[in-house]
Amino acid sequence: KAEVIKNLLSSNKFSISEIAELADVTVEFVKQIEAEKAKGK
Repeated sequence: KAEVIKNLLSSNKFSISEIAELADVTVEFVKQIEAEKAKGK
């Protein structure tokens, strides 16, 4: 799921809440993935 979320974040077509809904995860989880992605992981 993390990989899917990273791809959705990269596309910049969806808001964090939309990504959370699409991936069936919490908004907090999406924000956590986004933070990791920003660190270059």
